[in-house]
Amino acid sequence: MYKHPALNYKEFDEKLFQVVDHLNNNRYTYFICGDFNINLMKYSRDSIVTEYVVMLHSLSCKALISKPTRITEQFSTLIDHIYILMIQSMTL
Repeated sequence: MYKHPALNYKEFDEKLFQVVDHLNNNRYTYFICGDFNINLMKYSRDSIVTEYVVMLHSLSCKALISKPTRITEQFSTLIDHIYILMIQSMTL
């Protein structure tokens, strides 16, 4: 997946929720990965990021990356994400 930085978070969240909910309801095994341009390093400081993470957790998605995926001298970000269905992660 790719989320353009200018794309509205709310629109993206709603569409992603629909897709993941469909996958879960139909008991598909899946990996969701890509450049989401949502910096998970801001989880505790940005309500939009917090809502995004809470939404994914409510759908039983587990993030597999928890460290920055881009590091420069000025900053680090975690905008590249990989998610799996949390229930299935116990059997991997």
